[in-house]
Parts: sequence; C-alpha cells; structure tokens
Amino acid sequence: MNTTSTTESSESSVAAPLGGMEAHPRGVTARAVILGILLAPASCYWVAYTQIRANSTDLTMMSLMAAAFFPLIVLMGLNGALGRYAPRRALARGELLTVYGMLATTVGLAGGGFIPFLACTMPAPTYFGTPENHWANWFRFLKPFVNVTDKESVTSFYEGQSQFFTPNHLQVWAMPILFWSAFLLVMLFWGYCVNTLLRRSWMDEEKLIFPIAQIPLEITRDDVPFWHNRMFHLGIAVPVVIESINSLHFTFFPTMPFFHIKPDDVLNIMQYLTQPPWNSLGYFSLAFYPIAIGLTFLLPTEISFSCWFFYFLCKAELLFATAYGFHDPGAPPATARVPYLWEQATGAWLGLALLSLYASRRHLTAALRKALTGRGLDDRDEPLSYRTAYIGLALTSVLLVGFAVAMGMAWHVALLFFAVYLLFLVTYTRIRAEAGLPWVFAPPFVAHGVLLDFGGFSHYNTQDLTALSRFQWFEQDYRSHMMPNQMDAMKYARNSGISLRGLSLALGLATVSALIGSWLSCLHIFYTYGATSARVNHWYSDVGRSAFDGLQGWINNATQPTDVPRFWAGGVGVLITWLLVLMRARFVWWPLHPIGYLVANTFTMDWLCFPVMIGWACKALILRYGGLRSYRAALPFFVGLVVGDIVISSLWTLLFLALNIPGYRTYPI
Repeated sequence: MNTTSTTESSESSVAAPLGGMEAHPRGVTARAVILGILLAPASCYWVAYTQIRANSTDLTMMSLMAAAFFPLIVLMGLNGALGRYAPRRALARGELLTVYGMLATTVGLAGGGFIPFLACTMPAPTYFGTPENHWANWFRFLKPFVNVTDKESVTSFYEGQSQFFTPNHLQVWAMPILFWSAFLLVMLFWGYCVNTLLRRSWMDEEKLIFPIAQIPLEITRDDVPFWHNRMFHLGIAVPVVIESINSLHFTFFPTMPFFHIKPDDVLNIMQYLTQPPWNSLGYFSLAFYPIAIGLTFLLPTEISFSCWFFYFLCKAELLFATAYGFHDPGAPPATARVPYLWEQATGAWLGLALLSLYASRRHLTAALRKALTGRGLDDRDEPLSYRTAYIGLALTSVLLVGFAVAMGMAWHVALLFFAVYLLFLVTYTRIRAEAGLPWVFAPPFVAHGVLLDFGGFSHYNTQDLTALSRFQWFEQDYRSHMMPNQMDAMKYARNSGISLRGLSLALGLATVSALIGSWLSCLHIFYTYGATSARVNHWYSDVGRSAFDGLQGWINNATQPTDVPRFWAGGVGVLITWLLVLMRARFVWWPLHPIGYLVANTFTMDWLCFPVMIGWACKALILRYGGLRSYRAALPFFVGLVVGDIVISSLWTLLFLALNIPGYRTYPI
C-alpha cells in the first residue's frame, strides 16, 4: 500500500538519494557505541531540566528531536576540526549517524510521554487522595510494587527542597523503578520487533520516502558542500535572529520587540469570531514556526495540501453542524457530538494500521516462513533475524499482558488493550515514514478511549479500571515515542551502509543507558524543585493526577453501556480512509492523501495548519514556475530553517541550564 503518488516522484527523488551507500562505511564501531552510551544519559538530563525545570523548548516532542540533532551538529563541528589536524582519528559518516541514532531512539524517555509522566503517577494516589475525592475507595486495588506510598518521600517529591539520593528515597523507589523499567524495555523491544518485520515492506517494496530521516542523511554527506551553500546560511539566519530576539524579550529584556510566530492569543482568529455559528470553530490560530515551514517544504505537496484541506473541511463540518442546530443546549450526546471528528480520527488511525498490515501481508507471510523453516527470504541484513523478530514479538506480547495481569487486569482486557495500542503505534510510525510532519498528536480516543469511551465502562470491574489507569501515562502524548525513531534509524542506517544488526546492539545499549539517566535526572529534579512547586512545569504532575481523576470518573460511571454512535462514527473514519487509499491507487490525478484526513481530526493541525500552508505554497509555486532545478536551489534555504531553529533553540536551553533559570519556549507552543 504505497500511498505516495507516482506524481510526486520528481519531488521525492530529491530526498531519496541523499544518503547514498558508501563503499566501505564505518558505522557501529566501539568508539561510536561508547560515545552514544555516554551522551544518552547526559542528553536525558538536558531534556529533563529543559522541559521540567526551565519549562522551555520541548527537545523531544518533535519528529526531528533537538536533543539528538543538536549533539549531531556539535559532533560534526568537532569532527571537522579533528579531521583537519588528525584525519585518521575523525569519525566517519556512519559513526556519526550511529551516535545520532542511539540518541534519537532513546532521549524521548526523558521527555513527555515517558519517565516524567510515569514518575508523577507513582506517588499521586498517596499525595492527592483526600476524603473529598473518594480515591480511598479503590486504594486496595493498587499494587504496592508499582507505586510509591511512603508519605515522607512522597511529600518531598511534590514539595521539593530535598535530594533523591538518600537511603529512604532510594529504598521506596527501588521496586517500582525496577518493575516499570522492565515494562518499558519490553515495550520498546516489542515495537522494535514490529519495525523489523515491516522494514523491508515499507522501505524496499513501497519505497516510502522517510522525510525526517533525510535530514541527518543530507547534512552528514561528504560529497556535497551543503554547509557552504549561501541559501543554507540564509535559512539558518532567519530563526537565529527571530528566536534570539524572542528569547531575550521573554527571559531578560521585556522592553525588546517580540515576534509572534507561535499560535498565541495575538494570532488567535477566534477572538474575532464570537457569534454563532462561527464561535463553534474551536481553536483556530495562525503560526509561523520556521522549523515547521522548513520540514513541510520537504513533504510531497499532495500530503501538505491534504493536511490543511482536510483541516478546513473539519472546521466547515463544525460550522454546519452548529448552524443546523446539532449543538443546541439540551441536545442529547449522540446529536451534540456531530460530526464526531475525534471518533472519525480514531477509526481512521485504526483503519490505516489495518490497511498497512494487509498491504504487507505477503512480506509478513514470507518472513514467517523464513522464521519457521529457515528458507526463503534472506534476513542477514535485517535488524534482527525474522525468527528472532517473531519470537520476540510473541514473547514481549505475552510479557506485556503478564505485566497487566500482575496489576490485576483480566488477561482478555489486557490483550485487547495492547492489540489496539499496537495498531495506533503502527499508524504513528507510518505517518512519520510517509509524511514526516514536524509533530503529530494521536487522536484523543486512543486505546483507552476505544475500550472505555467507545466500549463503555460497564464491561469492566473496578480492578480492571484501576489497572487500566496505571497504563494511561504512555498514551498521554505520542510525540516522543521511540517506535517511529527506531524505523527512521533503520532507514538512515540502510542508506549509509551501517550494519543493521550492529545498530540493533547499539540501540539496545543506548536504551538501557538512557533509561537509567532518565530516572535519575527526573527524580533528582523533582526532589530538588518539587513536582507541584512554582519552580517547575506543572504539566507533568497534572498528568500524574489526571490518570486517577479519570479513574474516579470511570468508577462513578461504571454502568455506562457501549456507545454505539461512537462506534458508527469510528467506522465512518475507517471507510473514508480506505476510500482515499483506493482512489489514490486507481487514479493518478487524485489529489487527496489519507494522512491529511488522519491528522486533520487531531490536535496536530491546530498548531501546524498555517505553517503547513506556507511550506506547501512555497514548494508548489517553485515547482510550478521554476521546475525541479529551482526546487533544488531553494531546498538548502528550507533545510537551513530547520537546522537554524534547532541549533539556536538548543543553545538557548543550554544557557538556561547553565544559569539555572526558566526560559523562553521556542516550540511547540
């Protein structure tokens, strides 16, 4: 199922050859692996401090993670100096990409969606439980080995003015950290096995372009003097100037001018649309992110066009639903939710995952035959042997269900939950491989939503609901998830001649290193500054509490039956997605891409609509009136926007870290 049209071949061909195979590449060497192992925990501390304490730029919530990309830029600079004076000691391109891959697939552990969220859920019942909120009614269903209940340690965690590295704190956190670390390692390897089984189908058969993976491939090339291009320098200068002025204004000199480039109140169109039905449009704001404009320029125009087209179509649906009275006060829920945009998105994501797996069925069958008989496909150049991948997938699936059962969940509920969750991850990885948007939010109804909001709470007892709440932290935000980054790593390893087997070992070692670094960094920061104090970003503690506020709501509505209209709306999303794929397969001229429909019904386009329109318009106009030659000439400028935004934002966060102060958030908002 290659949903990238052949009409885009001229555009994607610009990106596809960027990482040509080297004759004798050096990639997974001992020094590269050691360097990655050392940099991973250091980068995790940088991420944790910047996002928790400084409340600054989200270094891991982008498709092109700044926490991995900026170290690559620094290494390239140091490597260039070393190459001039001691060329034999300089790192080869493959080694640089190996280090980058080790960081890109691991530093997200210290960002939103992983350790900070998880750490804040573990002591939340003890700290926030009160007689008024009735949390004590389900305390007996919590398993002690996954929570922190020591009151002194919990109080210090939330109020700060303490140190994590004390005997009491270490003792009460030891068992929960071991349990959840084992769970995380199993879950990450689970995704890696799936990526291994899908890699050949997506890269070699469907030939998806992997736009995000092309950036590190491009800037590390030796055969093209990319860094000497004047357009590239000009592109870098734009975000350097704008983001520096904004950082100075926000952090040090409020009297300085300020450029509104993020979707803030000033750029919010809804402040002018206060009368019905126009006020039903919801959040609707402009934005001028340099990094988003630059990355959009790399996308096939049909994808970027579809993203903003479907976003406006969704707004039109809301407008007409309000105009025709579906959202009137007192309307029943089944009518008031028209046009069911979130439910459509949920169905669309599940539909694309099923379609992607169906399109890969021949390869998956051949890989299974190889795993069972040892005959057929040659898997020596795969990240794992197909036998290892299939056995690993089966074993990790059993272990994940086992973790849930250990926390009191019925095995069939756990099996259904992780099956649905995996489908969402497949779609999320597919979107990165095919579209490479700056960031993507999953639909509001993910695996938890499908089981509970769609299926109804009446099918589960209190023990099941309590166990489900303990898994909610990793569904709060998909943006820093490792599975798409693992697939990207396989792509630039494949294109640069790095051994995929060696890369697997390097990524595994880096994951363990980053996991340790993330736990120590996050807990050190929370105990030093306090998870609920004014000195940190409250988002993490709020997420920790919201899981159990949600649990109380589930219990209060335990008799809610299956929501049939939501299932029908989800089915509509599935059918529309399949129809879009069918139209693209039958008609070369068909302009609408299914990924545009998938992301338009999520929070993604609320922040990205206008920069995606800008990037699309620039590329479409250049290709139409200047041709491929003009596109190639303009490409360095837009790559410069991306590189400049990441570099200057990273430098400012390092200054905030050195000064131990909060700082300006350049992106996402």
